[in-house]
Amino acid sequence: MKKIILLLGIITLAVYCNTLGHSFVWDDHFTIEENDLIRHIKYIPQIFITDLFHSHAEKNAVEHSNYYRPVQALSFLIDYHIWRLNPFGYHLSSVLLHLANGILVFIAVFLICKSRIISLFTSILFLVHPVQTGAVSYLTGRSDILACFFLLASFISYATYSSVTTLDCVENNSKDKLRSLMNLVAYKRKALYLLSLLTFVMALLSKETAVIFPLILIFYDVIFKKHESLQPIGNSFFSYFKRYSAYFVIDIFYIALRLSIFNFTPGKKMFQNAAGIYSQLLTMSRTLMEYIWLLIYPTNLHMEREVPLATSVFESGIALSLLGVIFLILLAFVLYKKSPTIFFGIIWFITFLIPVSNIIPINALMAEHWLYTSSIGFFLIVSILFLKPQSVKIDFNFVLAFFILLAIFYSSKTIVRNNDWKDDFSIYFATLKHSPRKEKMYYNIGTAYNSKGLLQEAAKFYKLAIDNGINKPEAYTNLAIVYMELGRFQEADENFKKALALNPNEPFAHNGLGGLFERMGLLDKAIFEYEKAIEFHQNFYDPHVNLGVVYDKQGKFKEAIHYFERALYIRKDEASYYNLGSAYYRAGDIRKAREIWQKGGLEIPLEKNPNR
Repeated sequence: MKKIILLLGIITLAVYCNTLGHSFVWDDHFTIEENDLIRHIKYIPQIFITDLFHSHAEKNAVEHSNYYRPVQALSFLIDYHIWRLNPFGYHLSSVLLHLANGILVFIAVFLICKSRIISLFTSILFLVHPVQTGAVSYLTGRSDILACFFLLASFISYATYSSVTTLDCVENNSKDKLRSLMNLVAYKRKALYLLSLLTFVMALLSKETAVIFPLILIFYDVIFKKHESLQPIGNSFFSYFKRYSAYFVIDIFYIALRLSIFNFTPGKKMFQNAAGIYSQLLTMSRTLMEYIWLLIYPTNLHMEREVPLATSVFESGIALSLLGVIFLILLAFVLYKKSPTIFFGIIWFITFLIPVSNIIPINALMAEHWLYTSSIGFFLIVSILFLKPQSVKIDFNFVLAFFILLAIFYSSKTIVRNNDWKDDFSIYFATLKHSPRKEKMYYNIGTAYNSKGLLQEAAKFYKLAIDNGINKPEAYTNLAIVYMELGRFQEADENFKKALALNPNEPFAHNGLGGLFERMGLLDKAIFEYEKAIEFHQNFYDPHVNLGVVYDKQGKFKEAIHYFERALYIRKDEASYYNLGSAYYRAGDIRKAREIWQKGGLEIPLEKNPNR
């Protein structure tokens, strides 16, 4: 086993070592860089009651997400306390977690088929396939890695539990030892079962799609007749059923919480897609065939896959996709008795795609990283077909050579795909080549240029996003802010007004317009807009600071202190302590200023005149 782990480790690091120097990209800026909750262990309780993008939503006065991923946030918290904001450490963690999953795949497949070579082939394909880069190379995709890790751990614990029976200790043992051995086996079974339940809960807290897992356990027992292991304890229907009941109770409790307490967008329906079930089923057949083709021949990989909703069986490709699904179902039934392991591989592949199949509509119809756990079933099938051809005897050396070539092909694709994730510009421009929704990529590229201070380029791409139909308040607001920084005040004013025409209650736009008025010296108008921003988002940090600064300019130190205190309440960072201490200092309360600066860990010479 040590040699196998070493081999898998070398392969994984060889394929993913070029990600270790990559930057934070895309949503990593929100889930890691802007995420205050990962910066101190005191925030751990809050991690368990907020959405993944909580800090981003609060800081930028945007809508909260409905992603409940506390285990992912905890993993980032651990990374932060080791690496701070060095992307190297976060990428290393994701690669090592991916390797851990490869090892667990080996163990899980071995429990299923008792073949080390099939287990090894499956694990290698899982580790090197380029479709996994959306979960491994992209740090925010870590939820897939973590959910898979805990699901595999839960499955391995359960499979071991199913394999341990009291019969194991009956043969070749005297009656005197039998009772103690039976007690030991019962204790071992209970521990394995509880471990499986615990890791299942951790999988749910990593990603919502884990809810489907209990079905895998039922299929495993039925296909491999593991329910027979219950006979020494009791073969009643109740004994057969109760082993699954705890998993379903956990599922029901989790779903109830997600639909109520942990529904972070209560004003919206959790599931938005309005397509009918007929359309969904037709579209599912198309996406299933596309997923299979991606696993066979991964090309043109990108993050913004668009699958048009099918409305008729006569649409291009739909009839062929339906035939493919029917063939897959028929093949599965044929293989149920002839090759239970291949049948289980098909079941695994399809079952883990059910939560993202849009039977219950979600935020997209297709995504490559959704294959992360599901693909294990596909790779199991491929490995069996490599090593156990039913009709033709093939020399093993030929099979091994062909497999090595296939692994090299997938590895090279992965290494090349990793380069797309180097930084924001590389991933956005790479996605732009394939995405039919180019306006979103134009907007992202504009934001990337804006973050680098390249304002002319930022304005160009924000304008491209709007011209291509993005039509969102934040697009007009960001363009207006860039124009404001460039000194093009009239164009800035026009775009702020367009943003507010789309949403009069948009706090980000009101705050930006307040900033424009402040630049123009219209302080009363600036105050009005800042107050509007706070009215529509009471915990929006920026307008509180901006109001404090405006009142400070006007010599109204009491009002300035009020807003700086509120800003400090919202965000306890050095800037907040500095601003509040400065306001007290200019108001003449030097003792209070010193107290606040010291509390914030600041050392500021009092002979200097502090300002923002």
